[in-house]
Amino acid sequence: MPSASVIFRYLSNFHDKEQKKLRVKRTSFIPVANEHLRAFSLINSELIGFEAMGKTEEVATRDMDATLTETLKKNALYSFKAEQAYHPLNT
Repeated sequence: MPSASVIFRYLSNFHDKEQKKLRVKRTSFIPVANEHLRAFSLINSELIGFEAMGKTEEVATRDMDATLTETLKKNALYSFKAEQAYHPLNT
């Protein structure tokens, strides 16, 4: 398992400081994918395609969870419930 610092450096490649300038305070924002994120998406597609080779299933079910996680961090945005929270979406 990679160390936390290795994971942090890896994930920092996906951050685009120029996109952050376009964000409006206290609103949600989805930045345009940079070259690292686009490449990651292609790799993921290849892995999924390889895994699916030879399989006969035609339907897949995905479970999604978007639970609000309340926080006291000053830089957290407000949720639709008017409280500061993170709203991670997991599939």
